[in-house]
Amino acid sequence: MPSTGDFGARAGGPLTPFGRVGTFVAEDGRSGSLVSLGCAREETLRMGAFVDYLRALSQHVLEQRPSSLDELSEQDWSAAGGTVTQAQQARAEELKDNLSVLRMARFDSREGWVFGYEHPSGQGGVLLALRTLAPKPLASRVALQLTGMLLNDPVGDCGVGEQGALMEWFDPLILSSRTLEPTAASEEEVPRTVQDMLEERLGEGTRIESYACFRGGA
Repeated sequence: MPSTGDFGARAGGPLTPFGRVGTFVAEDGRSGSLVSLGCAREETLRMGAFVDYLRALSQHVLEQRPSSLDELSEQDWSAAGGTVTQAQQARAEELKDNLSVLRMARFDSREGWVFGYEHPSGQGGVLLALRTLAPKPLASRVALQLTGMLLNDPVGDCGVGEQGALMEWFDPLILSSRTLEPTAASEEEVPRTVQDMLEERLGEGTRIESYACFRGGA
């Protein structure tokens, strides 16, 4: 199960309608983060200063474990002095744009692996924690298949949280029970689920601990 430090949060506003998604995974593959950073101008998404800040912010979320967007904004900025809010304001001035953290997630998996994938254009990203005894290279191939599935057809839910904020959540059981496309023409074939595929390729007991799928762009 995810540790108590795991979380997903969402916030945003009309001042930052464009977004780019970034990931950062620890060297040991046991933890990772996913962050969506918003801005006001679409061209800002492709600027090096924006991309560099998103990567640094994703690393900060991984290492400092903020439990909410409010806590994140008040934390000391791990890449330099001041707070995250001050660092973000300085980067916004450099880019001559508005910036805001739209979503973030952080997962640990001490009995498996965490994988992060971001589209090269930043249009979407996935963070996935798999509990498995399989070696990391093998699990990585399966995780890549799942990320492609999620980006093409997201599996999640949303609702209204405190103070009317829109919240997203991603239930591993919903993804695990998702039916895969049939591999044979026989009408008698029992439909395979994601969970069936996981145990078939990575061994009995393999399961999805946590996942999040964010979309960037407009």
